Amino acid sequence: MKKEITRNKKHRENEKGAAMVMVLLVSFLLLIASAGLLLETAMNTMNVTDSTAEQQAYNAAESGVQSAINVLRGNVPPSPLFDTTKPASHPINRISYARAVRFSGSNVADDSNTAARLSRWMSYNYTPNGINDTARVTMGEYPSGYNPRAGYAYRLNIADPDNTGEIIRYNTEGEFFDKSTNQWKSSMLFGSSTTIAYTPYSTPSANLNVSGG
Repeated sequence: MKKEITRNKKHRENEKGAAMVMVLLVSFLLLIASAGLLLETAMNTMNVTDSTAEQQAYNAAESGVQSAINVLRGNVPPSPLFDTTKPASHPINRISYARAVRFSGSNVADDSNTAARLSRWMSYNYTPNGINDTARVTMGEYPSGYNPRAGYAYRLNIADPDNTGEIIRYNTEGEFFDKSTNQWKSSMLFGSSTTIAYTPYSTPSANLNVSGG
Protein backbone atom coordinates (compact mmCIF):
# COMPACT_ATOMS: atom_id res chain seq x y z
CA MET A 1 0.00 0.00 0.00
CA LYS A 2 1.36 3.35 -1.00
CA LYS A 3 0.94 6.18 1.43
CA GLU A 4 1.29 9.76 0.36
CA ILE A 5 2.11 12.44 2.84
CA THR A 6 1.14 15.90 1.86
CA ARG A 7 2.97 18.78 3.47
CA ASN A 8 2.11 22.40 3.14
CA LYS A 9 5.04 24.42 1.75
CA LYS A 10 5.77 27.64 3.64
CA HIS A 11 5.23 30.68 1.54
CA ARG A 12 8.53 32.75 1.45
CA GLU A 13 7.74 35.25 -1.25
CA ASN A 14 7.94 38.16 1.26
CA GLU A 15 11.52 37.21 2.27
CA LYS A 16 13.10 37.89 -1.07
CA GLY A 17 16.03 40.37 -0.90
CA ALA A 18 16.93 39.68 2.78
CA ALA A 19 20.42 38.55 1.82
CA MET A 20 20.95 41.76 -0.09
CA VAL A 21 19.96 43.81 2.97
CA MET A 22 22.38 41.85 5.17
CA VAL A 23 25.18 42.36 2.67
CA LEU A 24 24.50 46.10 2.59
CA LEU A 25 24.49 46.34 6.40
CA VAL A 26 27.77 44.46 6.68
CA SER A 27 29.29 46.58 3.93
CA PHE A 28 28.17 49.73 5.72
CA LEU A 29 29.83 48.57 8.94
CA LEU A 30 33.02 47.73 7.06
CA LEU A 31 32.90 51.16 5.41
CA ILE A 32 32.65 52.88 8.81
CA ALA A 33 35.53 50.80 10.17
CA SER A 34 37.66 51.61 7.12
CA ALA A 35 36.90 55.33 7.41
CA GLY A 36 37.85 55.27 11.10
CA LEU A 37 41.11 53.49 10.30
CA LEU A 38 41.95 56.02 7.58
CA LEU A 39 41.14 58.92 9.92
CA GLU A 40 43.31 57.45 12.67
CA THR A 41 46.17 56.97 10.22
CA ALA A 42 45.87 60.57 9.01
CA MET A 43 45.73 61.95 12.55
CA ASN A 44 48.72 59.87 13.58
CA THR A 45 50.69 61.18 10.59
CA MET A 46 49.81 64.77 11.56
CA ASN A 47 50.86 64.15 15.16
CA VAL A 48 54.14 62.63 14.08
CA THR A 49 54.78 65.60 11.78
CA ASP A 50 54.04 68.08 14.59
CA SER A 51 56.23 66.10 16.98
CA THR A 52 59.10 66.19 14.50
CA ALA A 53 58.79 69.96 14.05
CA GLU A 54 58.63 70.48 17.82
CA GLN A 55 61.71 68.33 18.35
CA GLN A 56 63.61 70.22 15.66
CA ALA A 57 62.67 73.57 17.22
CA TYR A 58 63.74 72.28 20.62
CA ASN A 59 67.08 71.09 19.25
CA ALA A 60 67.73 74.49 17.62
CA ALA A 61 66.88 76.31 20.87
CA GLU A 62 69.07 73.94 22.86
CA SER A 63 71.93 74.61 20.44
CA GLY A 64 71.52 78.34 21.07
CA VAL A 65 71.65 77.82 24.84
CA GLN A 66 74.75 75.64 24.56
CA SER A 67 76.41 78.19 22.27
CA ALA A 68 75.78 80.94 24.83
CA ILE A 69 77.19 78.74 27.60
CA ASN A 70 80.23 78.02 25.44
CA VAL A 71 80.81 81.77 25.08
CA LEU A 72 80.33 82.41 28.81
CA ARG A 73 82.89 79.73 29.59
CA GLY A 74 85.45 81.73 27.65
CA ASN A 75 85.81 79.28 24.76
CA VAL A 76 85.00 81.88 22.08
CA PRO A 77 87.08 85.05 21.57
CA PRO A 78 85.31 88.32 20.76
CA SER A 79 85.35 89.64 17.22
CA PRO A 80 86.62 92.29 17.10
CA LEU A 81 88.76 92.24 20.22
CA PHE A 82 88.20 94.88 22.88
CA ASP A 83 91.92 95.64 22.82
CA THR A 84 93.61 94.66 19.57
CA THR A 85 97.06 95.24 21.07
CA LYS A 86 96.57 92.28 23.40
CA PRO A 87 95.87 88.60 22.63
CA ALA A 88 92.39 87.11 22.82
CA SER A 89 93.38 85.23 25.98
CA HIS A 90 94.14 88.48 27.83
CA PRO A 91 91.62 89.27 30.62
CA ILE A 92 90.62 92.52 28.91
CA ASN A 93 89.37 90.50 25.93
CA ARG A 94 87.56 87.86 27.95
CA ILE A 95 83.82 87.52 28.45
CA SER A 96 82.15 88.22 31.78
CA TYR A 97 78.57 88.15 32.98
CA ALA A 98 78.52 91.94 33.14
CA ARG A 99 79.72 92.16 29.52
CA ALA A 100 77.19 89.54 28.42
CA VAL A 101 74.19 91.56 29.62
CA ARG A 102 75.46 94.98 28.56
CA PHE A 103 75.03 96.12 24.97
CA SER A 104 78.53 97.58 24.72
CA GLY A 105 80.18 94.33 25.79
CA SER A 106 77.79 91.84 24.24
CA ASN A 107 77.22 93.29 20.76
CA VAL A 108 79.41 94.70 18.02
CA ALA A 109 79.54 98.47 17.80
CA ASP A 110 77.43 98.71 14.61
CA ASP A 111 74.70 96.35 15.82
CA SER A 112 71.39 98.20 15.49
CA ASN A 113 69.63 95.76 17.80
CA THR A 114 68.91 97.30 21.19
CA ALA A 115 69.08 94.01 23.10
CA ALA A 116 72.23 92.22 24.24
CA ARG A 117 72.60 89.10 22.07
CA LEU A 118 76.35 88.30 21.96
CA SER A 119 76.77 89.46 18.36
CA ARG A 120 80.42 90.27 19.18
CA TRP A 121 80.92 86.61 20.03
CA MET A 122 78.61 84.92 17.50
CA SER A 123 78.00 85.30 13.78
CA TYR A 124 74.44 86.38 13.01
CA ASN A 125 74.65 85.42 9.35
CA TYR A 126 70.99 85.50 8.31
CA THR A 127 68.84 88.63 8.41
CA PRO A 128 65.29 88.03 7.07
CA ASN A 129 63.89 90.93 5.07
CA GLY A 130 66.81 93.08 6.22
CA ILE A 131 65.33 93.39 9.74
CA ASN A 132 68.32 93.25 12.05
CA ASP A 133 66.20 92.61 15.14
CA THR A 134 65.29 89.18 13.75
CA ALA A 135 68.79 88.16 12.61
CA ARG A 136 69.69 84.55 13.32
CA VAL A 137 72.67 82.29 13.73
CA THR A 138 72.28 79.50 11.17
CA MET A 139 73.20 75.88 11.80
CA GLY A 140 74.12 72.78 9.81
CA GLU A 141 74.65 72.92 6.08
CA TYR A 142 72.98 76.32 5.61
CA PRO A 143 75.69 78.86 6.46
CA SER A 144 75.03 80.97 3.37
CA GLY A 145 71.88 79.68 1.65
CA TYR A 146 69.72 79.35 4.75
CA ASN A 147 66.09 78.47 4.10
CA PRO A 148 63.68 79.13 7.02
CA ARG A 149 61.46 76.24 5.89
CA ALA A 150 64.26 73.70 5.79
CA GLY A 151 67.15 74.99 7.87
CA TYR A 152 67.80 75.47 11.56
CA ALA A 153 68.73 78.70 13.30
CA TYR A 154 68.46 80.53 16.60
CA ARG A 155 68.86 84.00 18.05
CA LEU A 156 69.68 85.13 21.56
CA ASN A 157 68.25 87.81 23.80
CA ILE A 158 70.19 88.10 27.03
CA ALA A 159 68.55 89.90 29.92
CA ASP A 160 69.29 90.32 33.59
CA PRO A 161 66.03 90.50 35.58
CA ASP A 162 67.96 91.63 38.68
CA ASN A 163 69.71 94.48 36.81
CA THR A 164 73.03 93.27 38.16
CA GLY A 165 75.68 95.91 37.52
CA GLU A 166 73.08 98.28 36.08
CA ILE A 167 70.73 99.38 38.85
CA ILE A 168 71.70 99.35 42.52
CA ARG A 169 69.04 99.78 45.19
CA TYR A 170 70.43 101.30 48.36
CA ASN A 171 69.71 103.32 51.45
CA THR A 172 72.05 105.19 53.77
CA GLU A 173 72.26 105.64 57.50
CA GLY A 174 75.04 106.58 59.90
CA GLU A 175 75.71 107.29 63.56
CA PHE A 176 78.59 108.30 65.78
CA PHE A 177 79.63 106.40 68.87
CA ASP A 178 79.90 108.53 71.98
CA LYS A 179 82.38 106.88 74.33
CA SER A 180 81.45 109.17 77.21
CA THR A 181 77.86 107.89 77.22
CA ASN A 182 78.55 104.57 75.48
CA GLN A 183 75.78 105.32 72.95
CA TRP A 184 75.34 105.79 69.23
CA LYS A 185 74.21 109.26 68.20
CA SER A 186 73.23 110.98 64.96
CA SER A 187 75.46 113.96 65.83
CA MET A 188 78.53 114.52 67.95
CA LEU A 189 79.92 117.62 69.69
CA PHE A 190 83.65 118.00 69.25
CA GLY A 191 85.32 120.53 71.50
CA SER A 192 83.12 123.33 72.69
CA SER A 193 81.59 124.57 69.44
CA THR A 194 82.00 121.99 66.65
CA THR A 195 79.12 119.62 65.94
CA ILE A 196 79.33 116.92 63.26
CA ALA A 197 76.11 115.29 62.11
CA TYR A 198 75.29 112.71 59.45
CA THR A 199 72.16 113.25 57.38
CA PRO A 200 70.91 110.05 55.70
CA TYR A 201 69.61 110.08 52.15
CA SER A 202 66.17 111.67 52.16
CA THR A 203 64.58 108.71 50.34
CA PRO A 204 64.56 105.52 52.44
CA SER A 205 65.35 103.40 49.38
CA ALA A 206 66.77 104.73 46.12
CA ASN A 207 67.93 103.37 42.77
CA LEU A 208 71.29 104.30 41.33
CA ASN A 209 71.99 103.64 37.64
CA VAL A 210 75.59 102.49 37.26
CA SER A 211 75.32 101.19 33.71
CA GLY A 212 78.04 103.62 32.66
CA GLY A 213 80.54 101.75 34.81
